[in-house]
Amino acid sequence: MWQALVLSGDIKNPDRIRALLSRAELIWASDGGLDHLLDLGITADYYLGDGDSLSDKGKDYLQNSRLTREVFPVLKDETDSALTLRRMLQEDQKHQVENSHAHAVGSLDGDSGLMFLAALGARVDHVLANLDLATRYVRKDFPILLTDGETFIWILKGPFDSNISIPLDIADEPEGPRNYYTLLAQSDEVTDLNFSGVLWPLHRRKLFRGINLGVSNRRLAGQVPHLSFDSGILRLIISRE
Repeated sequence: MWQALVLSGDIKNPDRIRALLSRAELIWASDGGLDHLLDLGITADYYLGDGDSLSDKGKDYLQNSRLTREVFPVLKDETDSALTLRRMLQEDQKHQVENSHAHAVGSLDGDSGLMFLAALGARVDHVLANLDLATRYVRKDFPILLTDGETFIWILKGPFDSNISIPLDIADEPEGPRNYYTLLAQSDEVTDLNFSGVLWPLHRRKLFRGINLGVSNRRLAGQVPHLSFDSGILRLIISRE
């Protein structure tokens, strides 16, 4: 089951965010993320938050709707996104019990994963906290995406083997592919890494945390990159010029 968590960060491409939301079986609004959903014309399944970043419009909607909600205190040790993620994982565990067919190898085409939407922005502490959350809870059958609609950050766990494309949008611009592909190890090492369909392919390499071997690669025109690795946790960042 794909779930979407909408946060209160930046949305730079509403059409892509709306398209990603169409893939989600459950949509969760965390605090100011409810405002984003109202602007997009999309209904949340759940709202969780303390309301400190919710607009008056969002508060009015919350007061007058029957949206399932859980309100947190403003003064607390954990962020709204962390508390919401805990509830989302409970739903995922129910789904895993009902559909116990975990994939032997992780893929972006699987039937389970999590999208943090509006997860990037000027608050660097919030962005880093969300990345750490994703790294903590990622599984091989549960890839996690963080995006503002322009920059895509995948957190992946091995074994993993999949084509890599911008979700729902892999078009070449007339002047050629304009996306950068960066691979960063989040575990001490990522083993047996292969990356093809890019300007600087990698074959059976070992990637170490803190070694920037995989920064700013480029997709070859007309090709979809393919990524595989045996073990470890990898951060794949797809960014624009």
